[in-house]
Amino acid sequence: MYGDHAGACERCFRLQKDCQPSVPNRKRTQKKAPGSRTAHLEEKLDDLVSLIRSQTAVKGPNESPPVPTPGSLGQSASDGTALPSLSSGSSPNTVNTSAPTCRASGGKTNPSSSTPAVELDHYVPENEAQERLDLFRRDYPQFGPVVYIPPDVTAKELHQTRPLLWISIMACTTRSTKESHLIGDKVRHFVSETVVRQPHSHKKENPFISIWTGIGVAIAQDLGLTAIKAETAFTFMKKIAFHGMKQPQTKEHTMEARRTLLALYVWCNTASQMLRRDNNLRWTPHMEESLRLLIERPECEGDKILSVQVRCALISEQLNDLLIKQSLSGESQTSSYFIKALDGQLQEIWRTLPVITATAHIVLLPMYATEVMINELALHLPPSTAHSDVMFRLDRLQKCLKATENWFDAYERTPPSLATGGTFSLFVQLVSCLVSAIKLSRLDDFPAWDTAQVRRQLDIFALFDRVTARTDKIRAAIGIQEDDEREESIWAKSVKVLGLMKAGVQADWAATGAGAGGEPDPAAAGAHGLDNRLAMTAGNDGVMGANLQINQDALTGEFMHNFGDDPWLSAMFIPWDAMNF
Repeated sequence: MYGDHAGACERCFRLQKDCQPSVPNRKRTQKKAPGSRTAHLEEKLDDLVSLIRSQTAVKGPNESPPVPTPGSLGQSASDGTALPSLSSGSSPNTVNTSAPTCRASGGKTNPSSSTPAVELDHYVPENEAQERLDLFRRDYPQFGPVVYIPPDVTAKELHQTRPLLWISIMACTTRSTKESHLIGDKVRHFVSETVVRQPHSHKKENPFISIWTGIGVAIAQDLGLTAIKAETAFTFMKKIAFHGMKQPQTKEHTMEARRTLLALYVWCNTASQMLRRDNNLRWTPHMEESLRLLIERPECEGDKILSVQVRCALISEQLNDLLIKQSLSGESQTSSYFIKALDGQLQEIWRTLPVITATAHIVLLPMYATEVMINELALHLPPSTAHSDVMFRLDRLQKCLKATENWFDAYERTPPSLATGGTFSLFVQLVSCLVSAIKLSRLDDFPAWDTAQVRRQLDIFALFDRVTARTDKIRAAIGIQEDDEREESIWAKSVKVLGLMKAGVQADWAATGAGAGGEPDPAAAGAHGLDNRLAMTAGNDGVMGANLQINQDALTGEFMHNFGDDPWLSAMFIPWDAMNF
Protein backbone atom coordinates (compact mmCIF):
# COMPACT_ATOMS: atom_id res chain seq x y z
CA MET A 1 0.00 0.00 0.00
CA TYR A 2 1.24 3.40 -0.90
CA GLY A 3 0.65 6.37 1.33
CA ASP A 4 1.93 9.92 1.39
CA HIS A 5 5.52 8.81 1.95
CA ALA A 6 7.32 10.14 -1.11
CA GLY A 7 6.33 7.17 -3.23
CA ALA A 8 7.41 4.46 -0.70
CA CYS A 9 5.07 1.77 0.46
CA GLU A 10 3.98 1.45 4.10
CA ARG A 11 6.35 -1.46 4.83
CA CYS A 12 9.47 0.18 3.37
CA PHE A 13 8.62 3.47 5.13
CA ARG A 14 8.33 1.65 8.48
CA LEU A 15 11.59 -0.26 8.00
CA GLN A 16 13.27 2.81 6.50
CA LYS A 17 14.30 0.93 3.34
CA ASP A 18 14.49 1.95 -0.29
CA CYS A 19 11.20 1.06 -1.93
CA GLN A 20 11.74 -0.84 -5.20
CA PRO A 21 8.44 -2.16 -6.67
CA SER A 22 8.76 -5.67 -8.14
CA VAL A 23 8.10 -6.21 -11.83
CA PRO A 24 5.03 -8.42 -12.24
CA ASN A 25 5.75 -11.57 -14.32
CA ARG A 26 2.24 -13.06 -14.35
CA LYS A 27 1.09 -13.95 -17.86
CA ARG A 28 -2.40 -12.94 -18.68
CA THR A 29 -4.41 -14.96 -21.19
CA GLN A 30 -5.05 -12.89 -24.27
CA LYS A 31 -8.72 -12.46 -24.82
CA LYS A 32 -9.81 -13.92 -28.14
CA ALA A 33 -12.05 -12.03 -30.44
CA PRO A 34 -15.49 -13.59 -30.55
CA GLY A 35 -15.68 -15.85 -33.59
CA SER A 36 -18.62 -17.13 -35.51
CA ARG A 37 -20.52 -20.22 -34.51
CA THR A 38 -19.48 -21.89 -37.76
CA ALA A 39 -15.79 -21.29 -37.01
CA HIS A 40 -16.13 -22.88 -33.57
CA LEU A 41 -17.86 -25.91 -35.07
CA GLU A 42 -15.16 -26.28 -37.71
CA GLU A 43 -12.45 -26.19 -35.03
CA LYS A 44 -14.24 -28.87 -33.05
CA LEU A 45 -14.66 -31.01 -36.17
CA ASP A 46 -10.94 -30.69 -36.96
CA ASP A 47 -10.08 -31.78 -33.43
CA LEU A 48 -12.50 -34.68 -33.67
CA VAL A 49 -11.08 -35.85 -37.02
CA SER A 50 -7.54 -35.69 -35.62
CA LEU A 51 -8.62 -37.72 -32.60
CA ILE A 52 -10.35 -40.34 -34.76
CA ARG A 53 -7.32 -40.69 -37.02
CA SER A 54 -5.00 -41.14 -34.06
CA GLN A 55 -7.29 -43.83 -32.62
CA THR A 56 -7.55 -45.61 -35.98
CA ALA A 57 -3.79 -46.04 -36.12
CA VAL A 58 -3.75 -48.13 -32.93
CA LYS A 59 -6.89 -50.21 -33.53
CA GLY A 60 -6.64 -53.96 -33.98
CA PRO A 61 -7.61 -55.76 -37.20
CA ASN A 62 -10.86 -57.08 -35.72
CA GLU A 63 -12.07 -53.74 -34.42
CA SER A 64 -14.55 -51.69 -36.40
CA PRO A 65 -13.08 -48.55 -37.90
CA PRO A 66 -14.84 -45.25 -37.34
CA VAL A 67 -17.47 -43.81 -39.61
CA PRO A 68 -15.80 -42.21 -42.67
CA THR A 69 -15.64 -38.45 -42.49
CA PRO A 70 -15.46 -35.96 -45.34
CA GLY A 71 -11.76 -35.59 -44.72
CA SER A 72 -11.13 -39.30 -45.01
CA LEU A 73 -12.96 -39.89 -48.28
CA GLY A 74 -9.77 -39.60 -50.26
CA GLN A 75 -8.01 -42.31 -48.27
CA SER A 76 -7.93 -45.87 -49.47
CA ALA A 77 -10.27 -48.39 -47.94
CA SER A 78 -9.16 -50.78 -45.25
CA ASP A 79 -8.66 -54.51 -45.80
CA GLY A 80 -11.16 -56.74 -47.61
CA THR A 81 -14.06 -55.56 -45.45
CA ALA A 82 -14.37 -52.13 -47.08
CA LEU A 83 -16.15 -51.72 -50.37
CA PRO A 84 -13.89 -50.62 -53.24
CA SER A 85 -14.97 -47.69 -55.35
CA LEU A 86 -16.22 -47.79 -58.91
CA SER A 87 -14.02 -46.29 -61.57
CA SER A 88 -15.35 -43.98 -64.23
CA GLY A 89 -14.65 -46.44 -67.00
CA SER A 90 -16.41 -49.41 -65.46
CA SER A 91 -20.05 -50.25 -65.41
CA PRO A 92 -22.06 -50.06 -62.18
CA ASN A 93 -21.92 -53.87 -61.87
CA THR A 94 -18.12 -54.14 -61.98
CA VAL A 95 -15.47 -53.12 -59.50
CA ASN A 96 -12.09 -51.53 -60.02
CA THR A 97 -10.18 -52.06 -56.79
CA SER A 98 -7.26 -49.92 -57.87
CA ALA A 99 -9.25 -46.69 -57.94
CA PRO A 100 -9.66 -45.06 -54.50
CA THR A 101 -12.30 -42.64 -55.69
CA CYS A 102 -14.93 -42.55 -58.41
CA ARG A 103 -14.20 -39.83 -60.92
CA ALA A 104 -16.12 -38.96 -64.05
CA SER A 105 -14.41 -37.75 -67.20
CA GLY A 106 -15.83 -36.67 -70.50
CA GLY A 107 -14.07 -36.05 -73.78
CA LYS A 108 -10.42 -35.09 -73.38
CA THR A 109 -10.76 -33.55 -69.95
CA ASN A 110 -8.08 -34.54 -67.47
CA PRO A 111 -9.71 -37.03 -65.08
CA SER A 112 -7.62 -35.78 -62.18
CA SER A 113 -9.35 -32.42 -62.34
CA SER A 114 -12.81 -33.91 -62.01
CA THR A 115 -14.77 -33.69 -58.81
CA PRO A 116 -14.54 -36.91 -56.79
CA ALA A 117 -17.84 -38.69 -56.50
CA VAL A 118 -19.42 -40.57 -53.65
CA GLU A 119 -17.39 -43.42 -52.18
CA LEU A 120 -19.18 -46.56 -51.08
CA ASP A 121 -17.04 -47.78 -48.19
CA HIS A 122 -18.60 -49.36 -45.12
CA TYR A 123 -17.02 -51.82 -42.71
CA VAL A 124 -18.81 -55.03 -41.79
CA PRO A 125 -16.90 -57.99 -40.30
CA GLU A 126 -16.78 -60.90 -42.70
CA ASN A 127 -18.56 -63.35 -40.41
CA GLU A 128 -21.31 -60.82 -39.65
CA ALA A 129 -21.70 -60.02 -43.35
CA GLN A 130 -22.19 -63.72 -44.07
CA GLU A 131 -24.82 -63.98 -41.33
CA ARG A 132 -26.68 -61.00 -42.78
CA LEU A 133 -26.56 -62.49 -46.28
CA ASP A 134 -27.95 -65.79 -44.97
CA LEU A 135 -30.71 -63.87 -43.21
CA PHE A 136 -31.52 -62.03 -46.43
CA ARG A 137 -31.67 -65.29 -48.39
CA ARG A 138 -33.96 -66.92 -45.85
CA ASP A 139 -36.52 -64.22 -45.06
CA TYR A 140 -36.49 -61.32 -47.48
CA PRO A 141 -37.27 -63.03 -50.84
CA GLN A 142 -40.51 -64.36 -49.34
CA PHE A 143 -42.04 -60.88 -49.55
CA GLY A 144 -39.93 -59.22 -52.25
CA PRO A 145 -38.46 -61.74 -54.71
CA VAL A 146 -36.59 -59.11 -56.69
CA VAL A 147 -33.19 -60.80 -56.72
CA TYR A 148 -31.82 -64.34 -56.61
CA ILE A 149 -28.44 -65.04 -55.04
CA PRO A 150 -27.22 -68.63 -55.52
CA PRO A 151 -26.59 -70.51 -52.26
CA ASP A 152 -22.92 -71.09 -53.09
CA VAL A 153 -22.16 -67.36 -53.36
CA THR A 154 -20.51 -66.09 -50.19
CA ALA A 155 -20.77 -62.59 -48.78
CA LYS A 156 -17.16 -61.94 -49.73
CA GLU A 157 -17.76 -62.98 -53.35
CA LEU A 158 -20.92 -60.90 -53.55
CA HIS A 159 -19.00 -57.98 -52.07
CA GLN A 160 -16.42 -58.23 -54.84
CA THR A 161 -18.75 -58.84 -57.79
CA ARG A 162 -21.90 -56.89 -56.88
CA PRO A 163 -20.81 -54.14 -54.46
CA LEU A 164 -23.97 -52.06 -54.65
CA LEU A 165 -26.18 -55.09 -54.04
CA TRP A 166 -23.95 -56.14 -51.14
CA ILE A 167 -24.11 -52.82 -49.34
CA SER A 168 -27.87 -52.61 -49.95
CA ILE A 169 -28.30 -55.99 -48.27
CA MET A 170 -26.18 -54.80 -45.36
CA ALA A 171 -28.49 -51.78 -45.00
CA CYS A 172 -31.62 -53.94 -45.04
CA THR A 173 -30.43 -56.59 -42.59
CA THR A 174 -28.80 -54.43 -39.92
CA ARG A 175 -30.55 -54.08 -36.58
CA SER A 176 -28.99 -50.69 -35.92
CA THR A 177 -31.14 -47.79 -37.03
CA LYS A 178 -28.12 -45.51 -37.05
CA GLU A 179 -26.17 -47.84 -39.33
CA SER A 180 -29.18 -48.30 -41.59
CA HIS A 181 -29.54 -44.54 -42.02
CA LEU A 182 -25.81 -44.15 -42.63
CA ILE A 183 -25.65 -46.81 -45.34
CA GLY A 184 -28.94 -45.69 -46.85
CA ASP A 185 -27.71 -42.12 -47.27
CA LYS A 186 -24.57 -43.38 -48.99
CA VAL A 187 -26.52 -45.63 -51.34
CA ARG A 188 -29.00 -42.91 -52.27
CA HIS A 189 -26.21 -40.41 -52.87
CA PHE A 190 -24.26 -42.89 -54.96
CA VAL A 191 -27.27 -43.90 -57.07
CA SER A 192 -28.25 -40.29 -57.71
CA GLU A 193 -24.69 -39.44 -58.71
CA THR A 194 -24.48 -42.47 -60.99
CA VAL A 195 -27.87 -42.00 -62.62
CA VAL A 196 -27.70 -38.24 -63.16
CA ARG A 197 -24.03 -37.40 -63.56
CA GLN A 198 -22.46 -40.52 -65.01
CA PRO A 199 -24.54 -40.92 -68.22
CA HIS A 200 -24.03 -37.31 -69.26
CA SER A 201 -20.33 -37.11 -68.44
CA HIS A 202 -19.28 -40.50 -69.73
CA LYS A 203 -21.20 -40.14 -73.03
CA LYS A 204 -21.08 -43.80 -73.93
CA GLU A 205 -24.49 -44.49 -75.46
CA ASN A 206 -26.29 -44.14 -72.15
CA PRO A 207 -30.03 -43.42 -72.38
CA PHE A 208 -29.73 -40.00 -70.80
CA ILE A 209 -32.76 -38.70 -72.72
CA SER A 210 -35.14 -41.09 -70.99
CA ILE A 211 -33.37 -40.50 -67.66
CA TRP A 212 -33.84 -36.73 -67.77
CA THR A 213 -37.42 -37.17 -68.98
CA GLY A 214 -38.19 -39.36 -65.98
CA ILE A 215 -36.56 -36.88 -63.62
CA GLY A 216 -38.62 -34.05 -65.08
CA VAL A 217 -41.85 -35.99 -64.66
CA ALA A 218 -40.96 -36.91 -61.07
CA ILE A 219 -40.25 -33.27 -60.20
CA ALA A 220 -43.52 -32.14 -61.78
CA GLN A 221 -45.47 -34.72 -59.78
CA ASP A 222 -43.70 -33.89 -56.51
CA LEU A 223 -44.41 -30.19 -57.03
CA GLY A 224 -48.07 -30.96 -57.61
CA LEU A 225 -48.09 -29.60 -61.16
CA THR A 226 -50.04 -32.59 -62.46
CA ALA A 227 -52.84 -31.90 -59.95
CA ILE A 228 -53.90 -35.54 -59.70
CA LYS A 229 -55.83 -35.84 -56.43
CA ALA A 230 -57.48 -39.07 -55.32
CA GLU A 231 -58.09 -40.58 -51.91
CA THR A 232 -55.83 -43.45 -50.94
CA ALA A 233 -55.62 -45.63 -47.85
CA PHE A 234 -52.96 -43.32 -46.43
CA THR A 235 -54.94 -40.13 -46.97
CA PHE A 236 -57.99 -41.82 -45.43
CA MET A 237 -56.06 -42.82 -42.31
CA LYS A 238 -54.55 -39.35 -42.13
CA LYS A 239 -58.02 -37.85 -41.82
CA ILE A 240 -58.86 -40.25 -38.98
CA ALA A 241 -55.58 -40.23 -37.06
CA PHE A 242 -54.88 -36.53 -37.54
CA HIS A 243 -58.41 -35.17 -37.73
CA GLY A 244 -57.36 -32.03 -35.88
CA MET A 245 -54.58 -31.22 -38.32
CA LYS A 246 -55.16 -28.22 -40.52
CA GLN A 247 -55.51 -29.33 -44.09
CA PRO A 248 -53.09 -27.66 -46.51
CA GLN A 249 -54.70 -25.12 -48.75
CA THR A 250 -54.85 -25.98 -52.41
CA LYS A 251 -52.63 -23.63 -54.34
CA GLU A 252 -54.04 -21.96 -57.38
CA HIS A 253 -52.13 -23.07 -60.45
CA THR A 254 -50.48 -20.15 -62.18
CA MET A 255 -50.05 -19.81 -65.91
CA GLU A 256 -46.34 -20.40 -65.41
CA ALA A 257 -47.04 -23.77 -63.78
CA ARG A 258 -49.54 -24.70 -66.49
CA ARG A 259 -47.12 -23.66 -69.21
CA THR A 260 -44.33 -25.70 -67.65
CA LEU A 261 -46.51 -28.80 -67.41
CA LEU A 262 -47.66 -28.58 -71.03
CA ALA A 263 -44.12 -28.00 -72.28
CA LEU A 264 -43.02 -31.08 -70.32
CA TYR A 265 -45.75 -33.08 -72.02
CA VAL A 266 -44.46 -32.01 -75.44
CA TRP A 267 -40.94 -33.04 -74.46
CA CYS A 268 -42.12 -36.42 -73.12
CA ASN A 269 -44.01 -36.99 -76.35
CA THR A 270 -40.89 -36.21 -78.37
CA ALA A 271 -38.82 -38.65 -76.32
CA SER A 272 -41.43 -41.41 -76.53
CA GLN A 273 -41.83 -40.84 -80.27
CA MET A 274 -38.10 -41.08 -80.85
CA LEU A 275 -37.40 -44.00 -78.50
CA ARG A 276 -40.76 -45.68 -79.22
CA ARG A 277 -41.74 -45.88 -75.57
CA ASP A 278 -44.85 -45.07 -73.60
CA ASN A 279 -45.19 -41.45 -72.57
CA ASN A 280 -44.09 -41.00 -68.96
CA LEU A 281 -46.61 -38.20 -68.45
CA ARG A 282 -50.27 -39.08 -68.78
CA TRP A 283 -52.76 -36.59 -70.17
CA THR A 284 -55.11 -35.44 -67.41
CA PRO A 285 -58.21 -33.21 -67.14
CA HIS A 286 -56.02 -30.60 -65.46
CA MET A 287 -53.77 -30.53 -68.52
CA GLU A 288 -56.85 -30.27 -70.72
CA GLU A 289 -57.97 -27.25 -68.68
CA SER A 290 -54.49 -25.72 -68.93
CA LEU A 291 -54.51 -26.16 -72.71
CA ARG A 292 -57.93 -24.51 -72.94
CA LEU A 293 -56.71 -21.51 -70.92
CA LEU A 294 -53.62 -21.28 -73.09
CA ILE A 295 -55.80 -21.14 -76.20
CA GLU A 296 -58.45 -18.78 -74.85
CA ARG A 297 -56.28 -16.41 -72.79
CA PRO A 298 -52.71 -16.45 -74.13
CA GLU A 299 -50.30 -14.08 -72.41
CA CYS A 300 -47.85 -13.98 -75.33
CA GLU A 301 -47.33 -15.44 -78.78
CA GLY A 302 -45.30 -18.20 -77.19
CA ASP A 303 -48.51 -19.49 -75.60
CA LYS A 304 -50.10 -19.73 -79.04
CA ILE A 305 -47.14 -21.70 -80.39
CA LEU A 306 -47.12 -23.98 -77.35
CA SER A 307 -50.84 -24.70 -77.70
CA VAL A 308 -50.28 -25.86 -81.29
CA GLN A 309 -47.35 -28.03 -80.22
CA VAL A 310 -49.42 -29.64 -77.47
CA ARG A 311 -52.33 -30.39 -79.78
CA CYS A 312 -49.96 -31.95 -82.32
CA ALA A 313 -48.34 -33.96 -79.53
CA LEU A 314 -51.75 -35.38 -78.58
CA ILE A 315 -52.14 -36.71 -82.12
CA SER A 316 -48.59 -38.02 -82.16
CA GLU A 317 -49.25 -39.81 -78.86
CA GLN A 318 -52.14 -41.75 -80.37
CA LEU A 319 -50.01 -42.68 -83.35
CA ASN A 320 -47.15 -43.73 -81.10
CA ASP A 321 -49.45 -45.96 -79.04
CA LEU A 322 -50.64 -47.66 -82.23
CA LEU A 323 -47.10 -48.35 -83.43
CA ILE A 324 -46.12 -49.78 -80.03
CA LYS A 325 -49.14 -52.11 -80.06
CA GLN A 326 -48.32 -53.20 -83.61
CA SER A 327 -44.74 -53.91 -82.64
CA LEU A 328 -45.80 -55.97 -79.60
CA SER A 329 -48.40 -57.93 -81.56
CA GLY A 330 -46.28 -58.40 -84.67
CA GLU A 331 -48.74 -56.58 -86.92
CA SER A 332 -47.57 -54.09 -89.54
CA GLN A 333 -50.76 -53.07 -91.33
CA THR A 334 -52.84 -50.03 -90.42
CA SER A 335 -56.56 -49.54 -90.90
CA SER A 336 -57.73 -46.66 -93.05
CA TYR A 337 -60.28 -45.50 -90.46
CA PHE A 338 -57.45 -44.78 -88.01
CA ILE A 339 -55.74 -42.54 -90.56
CA LYS A 340 -59.02 -40.72 -91.17
CA ALA A 341 -59.58 -40.22 -87.43
CA LEU A 342 -56.14 -38.71 -86.87
CA ASP A 343 -56.44 -36.56 -89.97
CA GLY A 344 -59.77 -35.22 -88.70
CA GLN A 345 -58.08 -34.04 -85.50
CA LEU A 346 -55.32 -32.38 -87.51
CA GLN A 347 -57.83 -30.58 -89.73
CA GLU A 348 -59.50 -29.21 -86.60
CA ILE A 349 -56.16 -27.71 -85.56
CA TRP A 350 -55.78 -26.17 -89.02
CA ARG A 351 -59.28 -24.70 -88.74
CA THR A 352 -58.58 -23.08 -85.35
CA LEU A 353 -54.93 -22.20 -85.94
CA PRO A 354 -54.08 -19.03 -83.98
CA VAL A 355 -52.88 -15.92 -85.75
CA ILE A 356 -49.16 -15.43 -85.14
CA THR A 357 -47.56 -12.38 -86.70
CA ALA A 358 -43.84 -12.61 -85.95
CA THR A 359 -42.92 -16.24 -86.65
CA ALA A 360 -45.86 -17.69 -88.55
CA HIS A 361 -43.74 -20.24 -90.41
CA ILE A 362 -42.33 -21.69 -87.16
CA VAL A 363 -45.75 -22.74 -85.87
CA LEU A 364 -46.27 -24.61 -89.14
CA LEU A 365 -43.33 -26.95 -88.53
CA PRO A 366 -45.09 -29.23 -85.99
CA MET A 367 -48.24 -29.11 -88.14
CA TYR A 368 -46.46 -30.35 -91.25
CA ALA A 369 -44.48 -32.92 -89.27
CA THR A 370 -47.70 -34.33 -87.80
CA GLU A 371 -49.26 -34.43 -91.26
CA VAL A 372 -46.26 -36.40 -92.51
CA MET A 373 -46.58 -38.95 -89.69
CA ILE A 374 -50.31 -39.44 -90.23
CA ASN A 375 -50.18 -39.92 -93.98
CA GLU A 376 -47.03 -42.04 -93.78
CA LEU A 377 -49.24 -44.74 -92.26
CA ALA A 378 -50.57 -45.29 -95.79
CA LEU A 379 -47.29 -47.08 -96.52
CA HIS A 380 -48.55 -49.92 -94.32
CA LEU A 381 -52.13 -50.19 -95.56
CA PRO A 382 -53.15 -53.74 -96.50
CA PRO A 383 -52.82 -54.46 -100.23
CA SER A 384 -56.05 -54.16 -102.15
CA THR A 385 -57.13 -53.99 -105.79
CA ALA A 386 -60.36 -52.14 -105.08
CA HIS A 387 -60.44 -48.78 -106.84
CA SER A 388 -61.50 -46.89 -103.70
CA ASP A 389 -58.70 -48.42 -101.63
CA VAL A 390 -56.09 -47.68 -104.28
CA MET A 391 -57.23 -44.07 -104.64
CA PHE A 392 -57.33 -43.58 -100.86
CA ARG A 393 -53.79 -44.87 -100.46
CA LEU A 394 -52.57 -42.86 -103.43
CA ASP A 395 -54.13 -39.69 -102.04
CA ARG A 396 -52.54 -40.22 -98.62
CA LEU A 397 -49.10 -40.88 -100.05
CA GLN A 398 -49.35 -37.74 -102.17
CA LYS A 399 -50.33 -35.72 -99.08
CA CYS A 400 -47.37 -37.19 -97.22
CA LEU A 401 -45.01 -36.13 -100.00
CA LYS A 402 -46.51 -32.63 -100.12
CA ALA A 403 -46.30 -32.23 -96.33
CA THR A 404 -42.64 -33.28 -96.45
CA GLU A 405 -41.91 -30.61 -99.03
CA ASN A 406 -43.84 -28.03 -97.01
CA TRP A 407 -41.87 -28.86 -93.86
CA PHE A 408 -38.51 -28.33 -95.52
CA ASP A 409 -39.75 -25.11 -97.15
CA ALA A 410 -40.84 -23.75 -93.75
CA TYR A 411 -37.57 -24.91 -92.18
CA GLU A 412 -35.49 -23.16 -94.83
CA ARG A 413 -37.49 -19.95 -94.44
CA THR A 414 -36.41 -19.76 -90.80
CA PRO A 415 -33.51 -17.26 -90.46
CA PRO A 416 -30.24 -19.01 -89.49
CA SER A 417 -29.83 -16.73 -86.47
CA LEU A 418 -33.25 -17.86 -85.24
CA ALA A 419 -32.75 -21.55 -85.98
CA THR A 420 -30.22 -21.90 -83.18
CA GLY A 421 -33.09 -21.71 -80.71
CA GLY A 422 -34.61 -24.86 -82.14
CA THR A 423 -35.43 -27.52 -79.56
CA PHE A 424 -34.76 -31.23 -79.76
CA SER A 425 -38.20 -31.69 -81.32
CA LEU A 426 -36.98 -29.85 -84.40
CA PHE A 427 -34.18 -32.38 -84.94
CA VAL A 428 -36.61 -35.27 -84.53
CA GLN A 429 -38.94 -33.71 -87.10
CA LEU A 430 -36.00 -33.19 -89.47
CA VAL A 431 -34.96 -36.84 -89.37
CA SER A 432 -38.58 -38.02 -89.61
CA CYS A 433 -39.18 -36.00 -92.77
CA LEU A 434 -35.90 -37.18 -94.31
CA VAL A 435 -36.84 -40.80 -93.66
CA SER A 436 -40.33 -40.28 -95.08
CA ALA A 437 -38.85 -38.82 -98.25
CA ILE A 438 -36.58 -41.86 -98.61
CA LYS A 439 -39.48 -44.27 -98.06
CA LEU A 440 -41.66 -42.53 -100.63
CA SER A 441 -38.80 -42.64 -103.14
CA ARG A 442 -38.37 -46.39 -102.65
CA LEU A 443 -42.00 -47.57 -102.60
CA ASP A 444 -41.80 -50.13 -105.40
CA ASP A 445 -44.53 -52.58 -104.30
CA PHE A 446 -47.40 -50.20 -105.10
CA PRO A 447 -47.85 -50.03 -108.90
CA ALA A 448 -50.01 -46.91 -108.77
CA TRP A 449 -47.18 -44.98 -107.09
CA ASP A 450 -44.69 -43.51 -109.58
CA THR A 451 -41.37 -43.54 -107.74
CA ALA A 452 -39.52 -42.02 -110.69
CA GLN A 453 -41.82 -39.01 -110.60
CA VAL A 454 -41.34 -38.74 -106.84
CA ARG A 455 -37.56 -38.66 -107.25
CA ARG A 456 -37.84 -35.95 -109.85
CA GLN A 457 -40.23 -33.94 -107.68
CA LEU A 458 -38.21 -34.35 -104.49
CA ASP A 459 -34.53 -34.92 -105.21
CA ILE A 460 -33.28 -36.78 -102.14
CA PHE A 461 -29.62 -36.02 -102.68
CA ALA A 462 -30.25 -32.35 -103.39
CA LEU A 463 -32.35 -32.27 -100.23
CA PHE A 464 -29.46 -33.70 -98.21
CA ASP A 465 -27.15 -31.06 -99.69
CA ARG A 466 -29.58 -28.26 -98.85
CA VAL A 467 -30.03 -29.37 -95.25
CA THR A 468 -26.29 -29.89 -94.80
CA ALA A 469 -25.47 -26.47 -96.24
CA ARG A 470 -28.08 -24.85 -94.04
CA THR A 471 -26.73 -26.57 -90.92
CA ASP A 472 -23.26 -25.31 -91.77
CA LYS A 473 -24.67 -21.84 -92.45
CA ILE A 474 -26.38 -21.78 -89.05
CA ARG A 475 -23.10 -22.61 -87.35
CA ALA A 476 -21.37 -19.75 -89.17
CA ALA A 477 -24.24 -17.29 -88.67
CA ILE A 478 -24.38 -17.64 -84.91
CA GLY A 479 -20.59 -17.79 -84.55
CA ILE A 480 -20.11 -21.21 -82.98
CA GLN A 481 -16.60 -21.50 -81.50
CA GLU A 482 -15.47 -25.11 -81.65
CA ASP A 483 -13.73 -26.71 -78.69
CA ASP A 484 -10.41 -28.08 -79.93
CA GLU A 485 -9.70 -29.93 -76.69
CA ARG A 486 -12.96 -31.87 -76.54
CA GLU A 487 -15.60 -32.97 -79.04
CA GLU A 488 -17.12 -30.87 -81.80
CA SER A 489 -20.36 -28.95 -81.52
CA ILE A 490 -23.70 -30.55 -82.31
CA TRP A 491 -23.84 -28.54 -85.53
CA ALA A 492 -20.48 -29.78 -86.79
CA LYS A 493 -21.41 -33.36 -85.96
CA SER A 494 -24.78 -33.01 -87.68
CA VAL A 495 -23.05 -31.94 -90.88
CA LYS A 496 -20.94 -35.10 -90.82
CA VAL A 497 -23.90 -37.33 -89.98
CA LEU A 498 -26.01 -35.89 -92.79
CA GLY A 499 -23.16 -36.57 -95.19
CA LEU A 500 -22.93 -40.10 -93.86
CA MET A 501 -26.66 -40.66 -94.34
CA LYS A 502 -26.46 -39.35 -97.89
CA ALA A 503 -23.58 -41.69 -98.68
CA GLY A 504 -25.57 -44.62 -97.28
CA VAL A 505 -28.57 -43.83 -99.49
CA GLN A 506 -26.29 -43.50 -102.51
CA ALA A 507 -24.70 -46.89 -101.88
CA ASP A 508 -28.08 -48.54 -101.33
CA TRP A 509 -29.53 -47.10 -104.51
CA ALA A 510 -26.49 -48.06 -106.51
CA ALA A 511 -26.65 -51.63 -105.18
CA THR A 512 -30.37 -52.03 -105.99
CA GLY A 513 -30.28 -50.23 -109.34
CA ALA A 514 -32.55 -47.43 -108.21
CA GLY A 515 -30.60 -44.93 -110.27
CA ALA A 516 -32.29 -45.89 -113.51
CA GLY A 517 -35.32 -44.04 -114.77
CA GLY A 518 -34.30 -40.40 -114.96
CA GLU A 519 -33.56 -39.73 -111.30
CA PRO A 520 -30.18 -38.37 -110.16
CA ASP A 521 -27.21 -40.65 -110.68
CA PRO A 522 -25.98 -41.74 -107.25
CA ALA A 523 -22.38 -41.91 -108.46
CA ALA A 524 -22.43 -38.24 -109.38
CA ALA A 525 -24.65 -37.01 -106.60
CA GLY A 526 -22.01 -37.08 -103.88
CA ALA A 527 -18.45 -35.87 -103.67
CA HIS A 528 -17.30 -38.59 -101.29
CA GLY A 529 -17.35 -42.33 -101.94
CA LEU A 530 -17.06 -45.34 -99.75
CA ASP A 531 -15.14 -48.49 -100.53
CA ASN A 532 -17.57 -50.83 -98.78
CA ARG A 533 -21.32 -50.75 -99.04
CA LEU A 534 -23.42 -48.63 -96.69
CA ALA A 535 -27.08 -49.51 -96.45
CA MET A 536 -29.82 -47.10 -95.47
CA THR A 537 -33.01 -49.10 -95.17
CA ALA A 538 -36.36 -47.76 -94.10
CA GLY A 539 -37.88 -49.97 -91.43
CA ASN A 540 -41.54 -50.47 -90.61
CA ASP A 541 -41.17 -49.71 -86.91
CA GLY A 542 -42.38 -46.15 -86.89
CA VAL A 543 -41.29 -42.62 -87.53
CA MET A 544 -37.72 -43.23 -86.44
CA GLY A 545 -37.41 -46.47 -88.38
CA ALA A 546 -34.31 -45.49 -90.32
CA ASN A 547 -31.96 -48.41 -89.88
CA LEU A 548 -28.48 -47.13 -90.58
CA GLN A 549 -26.15 -50.10 -91.00
CA ILE A 550 -22.57 -48.88 -91.06
CA ASN A 551 -19.28 -50.67 -91.41
CA GLN A 552 -17.07 -48.41 -89.30
CA ASP A 553 -13.91 -49.74 -90.92
CA ALA A 554 -15.15 -48.57 -94.30
CA LEU A 555 -15.60 -44.94 -93.28
CA THR A 556 -12.88 -42.68 -94.60
CA GLY A 557 -12.00 -39.00 -94.54
CA GLU A 558 -14.87 -36.69 -93.75
CA PHE A 559 -17.23 -39.51 -92.79
CA MET A 560 -15.06 -40.84 -89.96
CA HIS A 561 -17.46 -40.40 -87.08
CA ASN A 562 -18.35 -42.56 -84.11
CA PHE A 563 -21.97 -42.34 -83.06
CA GLY A 564 -21.10 -43.72 -79.63
CA ASP A 565 -19.18 -40.57 -78.75
CA ASP A 566 -22.38 -38.54 -78.65
CA PRO A 567 -25.56 -40.10 -77.25
CA TRP A 568 -27.57 -37.11 -78.48
CA LEU A 569 -26.83 -38.01 -82.11
CA SER A 570 -26.97 -41.72 -81.39
CA ALA A 571 -30.49 -41.48 -80.05
CA MET A 572 -31.53 -39.25 -82.94
CA PHE A 573 -30.14 -41.26 -85.87
CA ILE A 574 -30.03 -44.84 -84.60
CA PRO A 575 -33.40 -46.67 -84.65
CA TRP A 576 -35.16 -47.27 -81.37
CA ASP A 577 -35.10 -51.06 -81.68
CA ALA A 578 -31.32 -51.10 -82.22
CA MET A 579 -30.42 -49.17 -79.07
CA ASN A 580 -29.27 -51.19 -76.08
CA PHE A 581 -31.07 -49.72 -73.09
